[in-house]
Amino acid sequence: MTAVPHPVGLLLFVLQGMFNVMHNVYYRDTVLEKLAYNVYYRDTVLDKLARNVYYRDTVLDKLAHNVLDKLAFNVYYRDTVLDKLVYNVYYRDTVLDKLAHNVLDKLAFNVYYRDTVLDKLAHNVLDKLAFNVYYRDTVLDKLAQQDIGSFVVRDSTTHAGCYALSIRIDKHDAADHGISHYLITKTPRGTVKLKVRQQSLSIFLSAIE
Repeated sequence: MTAVPHPVGLLLFVLQGMFNVMHNVYYRDTVLEKLAYNVYYRDTVLDKLARNVYYRDTVLDKLAHNVLDKLAFNVYYRDTVLDKLVYNVYYRDTVLDKLAHNVLDKLAFNVYYRDTVLDKLAHNVLDKLAFNVYYRDTVLDKLAQQDIGSFVVRDSTTHAGCYALSIRIDKHDAADHGISHYLITKTPRGTVKLKVRQQSLSIFLSAIE
C-alpha cells in the first residue's frame, strides 16, 4: 500500500515551497533594485561626466577664442607698428632727401655765386690795374716832356691805398726816362709820410731846389 502523506506535513511542505518562492522573488526584486540603482548611478555619473566634458569643451573653446583673439590683436598691433615704422622711415628718408637736395642746391648756388663774385672781382681788379697802369704810363709820358723839377702825385700802382710822387729829373740821374718815384704813405696817426731812400736823397733834393 502507498503511504498517504500526513496533512500537516503536506501543509508544511507547501508552506516551505511558498516561502522559498517568496524568498526567491524578494531576492530577485532586491537584485533588480540594486541593478536599477547601479544603472541610475551609472547614468548619473555619465551625466556628470558628460556635463564636465561639455564644460571642459566650453572652457577650452573660450580659451581658444581668447588666445586666437589675443593672437590676432597682437598680429594686428605688430602690423600697425610695422606700418608706422615703415612710414616713419619713409618720411625720414624723404626729409633727408629734401634736405640733401636743399643743401646741395644751396651749396651749388653758393659756389656759383662765389665764382661769379670772384670772376667779377678779378675782372674789376684787372680792369683797375690795367687802368692804373695805363693812367700811370700816360701821366709819366706827359711828365717826361716837362721841365726838370715838374712833378705829379698819383695813385701808387705797387702799394694799394697809397700815393706816389713822380718828379722830372735829369735823365742822367735816373734810368726811368728822367723820372724819379717816391712813395707817400699814411701813418697810424693820420699824418703823411714820404719815403725817400738814402741813395735817392741827393736826387730828390736837387729836384726840389
